[in-house]
Amino acid sequence: KKSILSIPKIKGTEVMVFLDNTSELAGTINIITEYESKGFLSRFMGESKDLENLKKQIINITQIEIKKSFRGYPEIVDNFKINVEVS
Repeated sequence: KKSILSIPKIKGTEVMVFLDNTSELAGTINIITEYESKGFLSRFMGESKDLENLKKQIINITQIEIKKSFRGYPEIVDNFKINVEVS
C-alpha cells in the first residue's frame, strides 16, 4: 500500500487479499485506487491510456512486493491474481 501511494496523483488506496483454501499459497489481490482526475473530458480525450499505464504500474509494484515478502520463493507471484480498479 505504501509503494502504491507514492505514485503521484494517487489520493487513496485500499488493498484486500483473499487466500484460497489449497495446499499451495495462492489467492486474489484486489486493489482499489482513488486517482486524482481532471474530470470527465480529460478521461474522454486521452486519460484512459494514462489509467491503463497506471494499472500496469500498480500490478508491477504489487508483484515486486510479493517477491520481496517471499524472497525464498519468488515464483509464488504466479499464484496470485491481481485486480486493479481505479476510480
